[in-house]
Amino acid sequence: MEVRELERLEFDRLRARVAELADTPMGRRIVEVLLPTSDAGEAVRRLAETEEALVCLPKVPSLSGVADIHPWVVRAGKGGVLPPEAFLALRAHLRAAERLRRTLAEVSRERPLPNLLAYAERLASLPALVEEIEWVFDERGEVLDRASDDLLEIRRRLRELDARVREILQDYVRSPEFRQHLQEPVIAFRAGRPVLPVKSGSAPVFGGRIVDVSQSGYTIFVEPESVVALGDRRQALVAEEAREIERILRRLSRKVGARAHELLASHEALGALDAIFARARYAAELRATRPALRPRGRIVLRGARHPFLPPASAVANDIVFPEGVRALLLTGPNTGGKTVTLKTVGLLAAMAQSGLFVPAREAELPVFDGIYADIGDEQSLEQSLSTFSAHMGHIVEILRRATEDSLVLLDEIGAGTDPAEGAALAQAILDALLARGAHVVATTHYGELKAYALSRPGIVNASVSFDLETLRPTYELRIGIPGESHALTIARRLGLEEGILAAAERYLRTGRELLGERIAELERARAAQERAREEAEATRAQYAAELEALRREREDFRRERERILTEGRAQAEEHVRRARSEARAILRELRALRDELVRLASHAQKTRGGEGGVPELRASELLRAAEAAYRRLAHEEEALPQAFAGGQKEDPARGEARAAEREEGEDRSPRPGDRVYLPRYNLQAEVVQVTPRELVVRAGSLRIGVPPDEVVSLRTNGGPSSVPGRKERASRREQGAEPAGGHFLRADAAVTPELDLRGMTVEEALHTLEHYLDRALLAGYSRVRVIHGLGTGALRRAVRERLRELPYVRAFRAGGEGEGGEGATVVELVP
Repeated sequence: MEVRELERLEFDRLRARVAELADTPMGRRIVEVLLPTSDAGEAVRRLAETEEALVCLPKVPSLSGVADIHPWVVRAGKGGVLPPEAFLALRAHLRAAERLRRTLAEVSRERPLPNLLAYAERLASLPALVEEIEWVFDERGEVLDRASDDLLEIRRRLRELDARVREILQDYVRSPEFRQHLQEPVIAFRAGRPVLPVKSGSAPVFGGRIVDVSQSGYTIFVEPESVVALGDRRQALVAEEAREIERILRRLSRKVGARAHELLASHEALGALDAIFARARYAAELRATRPALRPRGRIVLRGARHPFLPPASAVANDIVFPEGVRALLLTGPNTGGKTVTLKTVGLLAAMAQSGLFVPAREAELPVFDGIYADIGDEQSLEQSLSTFSAHMGHIVEILRRATEDSLVLLDEIGAGTDPAEGAALAQAILDALLARGAHVVATTHYGELKAYALSRPGIVNASVSFDLETLRPTYELRIGIPGESHALTIARRLGLEEGILAAAERYLRTGRELLGERIAELERARAAQERAREEAEATRAQYAAELEALRREREDFRRERERILTEGRAQAEEHVRRARSEARAILRELRALRDELVRLASHAQKTRGGEGGVPELRASELLRAAEAAYRRLAHEEEALPQAFAGGQKEDPARGEARAAEREEGEDRSPRPGDRVYLPRYNLQAEVVQVTPRELVVRAGSLRIGVPPDEVVSLRTNGGPSSVPGRKERASRREQGAEPAGGHFLRADAAVTPELDLRGMTVEEALHTLEHYLDRALLAGYSRVRVIHGLGTGALRRAVRERLRELPYVRAFRAGGEGEGGEGATVVELVP
């Protein structure tokens, strides 16, 4: 964005304040060149940085005292030797970087700091270098004796030599013979040599060497003959010391040069972090909030304040562009706050896109590609430009560059020329900007523009209020209400003659009547439109509340349904478990009865010649017990799939109805449309005709006539009936078609030695398998074949896994040749 445009908003003054809050020269330089970005992603990232820094402020260490290490690092990188002060600056930088890194890591454990941690990763961590600098230098930058063994030895010899020289010179100072020739009884150093301050003319008394003379000429600094040789030796040691220090500095400088790239990155990161923390400190100082940036959104500033006004005394205003509005026309008296409001909008927009929080309770702003401001008196004597010409030249430039993503601020638009022409020109300029889609805030005193704003879509009037009693502005902004300049009222309060005021009112009334009527008409239309909008909004809110209530009811219903289904499934699974357990017990009972019958039959054969009443009586009792057990088994078989499929607790009335249906199904004869099973043909068929002597059934395209007693009715759930109806069984016994007591062996005549599970899910297949094996065992099969197909092998594995768990399965194997191979499993049942 253009720096000059921002200067009109005093953005440079704001930057200067933020720069004062930085701790380091690097941070200050970054803030001093800070400009708004038109990249939405970059602006959002800057705001996120400021927000993270604001969280860290209470814990972040001060960076004061951290110097700019950039020139020193560059010099070391080029092979130069650094002075001691450079190493002190490096040490301060590395210490501060380490403290800051630890602090950010600590805070990040409580809340994420992705942006600040990205900078922290670039902060150099060179503890070995810091340790070596601390070993070599003291806090003033003096090279310590321990810096090297050679330096330690040189300085030891220097101290010994200095002690001898001092002792000799002290003899001169204490001697009455020589003291009278001394200007002062002290030992001094000139040019690095030990000397005595001797009176002018007394130098020959001491002999030796004149090292220096005072400015007055009264004092001569003499190195006595007795210490000249020692002084020469001292100078040699001093030179040797300097060479050793040079060697130490060069060695350390090479180490810094080797880390130049890392140190420069750290220098840049530390400066960036300091600038971010300066932005955070400014946000805290202003009590500012993070603005929401919405590309091509609208301007919403609630409780907005100008950043240069004290937070405690500034009047906060809601500067909110209504939906569909792109321009705000501000009217009101002079010094009423119009220009401050205009600058507030521009300055807060620039702050938001610079990563600065804004002084507002709530803020939502578009991302502008340019902020253009025509504010103030730009009259130029040098360029022969009047105020109007200067403003118009600037507006021409704005119109040339403004886009739909621009913010244009126009103070006193159309002023400085004939009011009629100025108002017409202002309307045309606003038309052009609105057609372009730019956001505009303009101020004016022209009544024609107020009427224009009432009739033109996309622009709305606003005003700043004025207290006529105190003749002071209140600085309160009112959106949708055009303002008054109150010139005559203010003049009357200031004492202007009534005659002059009356004449002014007559002149004003003539030209204002038509305009006033037009404004009043437009205001009525606007008010009606606002009422309609409010009613529509209230209706929408009501519908939204009702919709939310319905949504909650639907969610409650879904949760309740899920709860009922869950409870039902649990009850069904428990019922299935109990039913299966009961069925196993019944099967064991039937097998025991079968074995007992076999034993009795064998006993009867052996004693056929004798009286057989007791065995026959016992056999009859066993058969009746078996029949009762089988009826219980049939009941469990029938109830099992119903309970499992329902998954819910059955209503008692529905249970009674289902029992009645079963009873009816057992007692009635087959009818046309009934599904039946033909054991002789191993077919399921549909009854198409019933005659007294036979049933005509259809299986596919095949029609067959069969006796009624050779069919087995199929229940509604699709499975063959395991137990014939009671009336049917009684009839068949009376006709001699079924021997007494043996019907339970004929009951599973419909069971075939083969079960086909193909096309079923694993769950369906396992349930069908167990049901089938129970009936096959009851029917007396010792071997059956289960067809499951090849497929992916999942069904085959599940079937064989379940067979391993069943106690009445003796063994099983894959089908052999002619038995289906791996697509079938042959099951051996326990006899």
